[in-house]
Amino acid sequence: LATAESLSKIIRNFTIDSFLETNDKRYLVGPKGAGKTLLLLRKAIDQRNKGDGLCIPSDPANPVDRLTATQHVGAKFNHKIKDRNENHLAWASVWKHSIYRSILQHVRNQLLSDTKSSADSDRSAWLTELDAAAFKRERALLDRSLGETTRRASAPFHYYTDLGAKLDAGGHDMIAAVRQDNAEYEELLRQVRTPIYVFLDNLDDYYEREPLLWFSSMYGQFRAVREIGLFQRNIHVFTSIRLDVYRQFKDEMRLQYYDYVAMLEYDKDELLKIFASRIKDLDDDLLRVPSVKQKDPWRAFFGDSAELFNETVGVPEKIADYIYRHTLGRPRDIIHLGTVLLPKVIPKDATDNDVRQAILDAEEDIAEQYLAEITPQLDERFSLPDFIQNFLPSNVMTSADVVEVEGRYLESQSDKLFSDAMTFAHCAFATLYHLGLLGYARKQDGMKAGIQFFEPPGQGLPAPEKRRLPESDLYFLHPILNFLIPHGSRNKEILIGQGLPATGVRP
Repeated sequence: LATAESLSKIIRNFTIDSFLETNDKRYLVGPKGAGKTLLLLRKAIDQRNKGDGLCIPSDPANPVDRLTATQHVGAKFNHKIKDRNENHLAWASVWKHSIYRSILQHVRNQLLSDTKSSADSDRSAWLTELDAAAFKRERALLDRSLGETTRRASAPFHYYTDLGAKLDAGGHDMIAAVRQDNAEYEELLRQVRTPIYVFLDNLDDYYEREPLLWFSSMYGQFRAVREIGLFQRNIHVFTSIRLDVYRQFKDEMRLQYYDYVAMLEYDKDELLKIFASRIKDLDDDLLRVPSVKQKDPWRAFFGDSAELFNETVGVPEKIADYIYRHTLGRPRDIIHLGTVLLPKVIPKDATDNDVRQAILDAEEDIAEQYLAEITPQLDERFSLPDFIQNFLPSNVMTSADVVEVEGRYLESQSDKLFSDAMTFAHCAFATLYHLGLLGYARKQDGMKAGIQFFEPPGQGLPAPEKRRLPESDLYFLHPILNFLIPHGSRNKEILIGQGLPATGVRP
């Protein structure tokens, strides 16, 4: 549904500007819901408007390429190659082949025309650079690689899907042929001087369905994009990768990758600007005070209700602060929250309770979406909702509470005879922390109790034995999980949220 007009209103920061305004950043990295697809669309549309080169996909109605297969291909091939390094190199070859093949199909008429022109109009000059055998080899390579000039050119994922099916059937012999093709494709592409821009959107859902396979494929793509850019400076491939996948990319080139990565991060003010900018786009009949929507969008949307009373803790909060606390700090969360709020705010007789309930409904949606997102990363024996509902005494816990809960949880698992039961039970809280769902009191200069700190979501999980829960006097369950804690068990003294004081808010 994105259009050039709607994409022009994207909230900008230094990282986003670096990606949109230059060709230096090739990888758009961020957690799920960070807006990777929208920014890639913006980049693709802007590049087409410049008109200074060939854009792939070439269909302006579909400016970025996506995998649309109902089942991810290459599973058998991925399983056959056990060695991790060889597996990643093989997938890099697959991605090079898919991208090169797409580019060559798009420029095939130009290549065939240039070769024919060189041969027919100035054969003697051509032969001064290539002997007769090389000339024949070049023409044969064009004919074999490009086939009929009438064949419709497709975007890389088309060739990737086709090749993946062949790899499942052919295995090692097929990858050897792919590498030979790549060497010949590179020879052909040396003749192309036109700037070429390729846009690949890697949908997050495929990682959740096939995490091991998708990781191997994405790491291969990651390497291929960099190597293609080094091989030929006029070819620019832009791609999106979710953050928890990117954090698993570890090799000798780790530091160099930073030069190519645009890491999507948003602070609180930028997220609230996204909410406010969407209010400005609403029709006047959807607003309580439409006359001020450009000057004061929050009042235009919520009317004179500038604050919401927090009944649990007993303090008023600014609506913007209340909204931010009940998200995971991702653009998608903010947008969803506004969508759920809209029908509740429009009625003139809507109360603060209606607004508060809408936010709580949206919060539960956000939590359930995130829990579904992280499930592939969790041990199948670990039910996060069950752990929270049945073992946590409150949404605020002391270090002694944590020790006591770990003991009870370990005892509950003992009948299952896990060889790693101790590690498994001990890392339950650390798992919540690394997922951004459990905060702790981080000491600050001049503050006795410090402030609350939560890891950003979507960072990925270390191996169980490497997970660590920071030492702290207090730990805080993220507000979006409040629906899993009985109301009577919730702490009534501390307002929970990123950056808030770790002590009670009452005088």
